[in-house]
Amino acid sequence: MISVLVPQNRPGGLDVLFSGLARQTLPSDQFELVLIDDLHAYRADLVREYAARRDLQVTHVPPHGVPRLPSGLYEPGHYQRALNTGLIHARGDTVLVLCDYTMPHDSTLEVHNSFQRGMAAIGERWCLGGQVDCVDITPHLHADFPRLYGWLAMGHDPARYTEETYQPWLSPRTRIALGNKWRAAYERDLKAGILDRFMWSVFAEPVTPETDISRFRVWQRDKSETARGQIHHQLMNLKNNSFALEELLAVRGFDEDLDGCHGHQDSELAGRLEANRGMRYMLYHPASVTLFEAHGIGIIRGYWKPEDHNLKAYNRKWDSGVWTGGSELDLRGMREELRAASGSA
Repeated sequence: MISVLVPQNRPGGLDVLFSGLARQTLPSDQFELVLIDDLHAYRADLVREYAARRDLQVTHVPPHGVPRLPSGLYEPGHYQRALNTGLIHARGDTVLVLCDYTMPHDSTLEVHNSFQRGMAAIGERWCLGGQVDCVDITPHLHADFPRLYGWLAMGHDPARYTEETYQPWLSPRTRIALGNKWRAAYERDLKAGILDRFMWSVFAEPVTPETDISRFRVWQRDKSETARGQIHHQLMNLKNNSFALEELLAVRGFDEDLDGCHGHQDSELAGRLEANRGMRYMLYHPASVTLFEAHGIGIIRGYWKPEDHNLKAYNRKWDSGVWTGGSELDLRGMREELRAASGSA
């Protein structure tokens, strides 16, 4: 079985994810979705309903030990804590990590699953990554969805990038002020129930398995210009990558100390796996997904940290050659406890 781990911290996006999973060529009894959701309390019933409707195996949980959900997305290391929560609940031998607002192409899970099974059979350790096509969601947003919590609120559309509109995010003073303003609006609207109607989808026409997604403009094809084959670990990202579960557990999962707003959690994990487990990295474009770029409408995690916070943490490990880190949680112990509890239930 392959476990699809998706950390979810924004309203909407579930129509995209569930529609992609419903179209998979891999039989539904051979994969599961582990949805780690800040908004679990707001849409647990919706997830149960659509999982049954789409005949999907779904485990829907909040991030472990984050006491102030949904505001917990501001807690240090929250994104990695969500992924580590997914490792606790995953039942598959293979783990595929996707972003929220991602639609895997029809054969994506089958490609990842087949590759990892083949590597396990010959005792080799590889991470498989695929192409990520980013599409523009702004023209498709519901007219009533508040554009108050992300880059669109400062006039910056990531699908129409300009230096001028992005500049406020680059200044620590204005970035923190913007983040605090968005946070206040987000928490206010959640409390008032304004976002209840958008928990499943933020689009005027929700995505379904029958939707022709070519109507969404592709504005970036990540990794499309990188040649197929073995790649450097720095090119790995957590948007569409699969691993053997055991390898992630062996390095204590995702490093919760990388809690800034701009990436490198993926490069750090890749470097740690390479140094400690001999992991290698393969790029195979047909294992592709479509990412419905949602930074414009949702809070950016870690906005209070400097832009280069995570990069500096990664560089310290690269320069020293000491690749430690991971979760403070006892992932193996918690997995055993969870299975024991399930067995006795």
